[in-house]
Amino acid sequence: MTEPRIVAIIPARGGSKGIKRKNLAMLAGKSLLEWTVRYAQKALFIDNVYVTTDNNSIAEAAHELGAVIIKRPKELAEDWSIADEAVVHALPQMGDPDIVVLLQCTSPLRRACDLDNAIDKFLSMEWDSLFSACHMRQFAWHPTEMMRLMYDHTDKRPMRQDRMPALVENGSFYITKTFGYTEFNNRVYGNIGYHVMPWWCGIEIDTEVDLELCELIMRSERFSNLLGADTRF
Repeated sequence: MTEPRIVAIIPARGGSKGIKRKNLAMLAGKSLLEWTVRYAQKALFIDNVYVTTDNNSIAEAAHELGAVIIKRPKELAEDWSIADEAVVHALPQMGDPDIVVLLQCTSPLRRACDLDNAIDKFLSMEWDSLFSACHMRQFAWHPTEMMRLMYDHTDKRPMRQDRMPALVENGSFYITKTFGYTEFNNRVYGNIGYHVMPWWCGIEIDTEVDLELCELIMRSERFSNLLGADTRF
């Protein structure tokens, strides 16, 4: 049995609202794009790393990092565009791989071991798709109907350590058999698995404050030896 061909694809469009040219925003001496490209390149199971973008500056930066560029049509790079559509567009140009690993630049905090461990488990468990996640123990409520999601408020309020943790997608990476994109246009389908990461890996970059928080973590001696993509400053 031949080994499956696994590729990484990084969606990095030029437009953004919270931070101008967000994917090229600097974090601890590297752009968000570089952190993610370097991380994918260091993964043991990844055969090729692609960047899909509509932006020339991002394409140039990704090329200099050694990634293969896929030019994304403008209609797939609007504010309302979803990454799944960009992956479907890119599949023929990636040589129709067996498994696609989608990584997002806006979730730069990843431990060195996370992706390798997740792919290894994905292959051994024969899942169809996998998402990276963090555990959440806070009380969650529906914002309009106030539907209880975590506990029954008419009963005794449970202690934090006694609550069943919920899984929250952290947006860091998704592993998907190509069939999920070609048949369902979806990164999550079929027999679904997950890979749990620490809560701080769930910080997503939307604002300048998020950048500052991530930089504090990356430059902390406590965390820098855990993180991937070469965190020596």
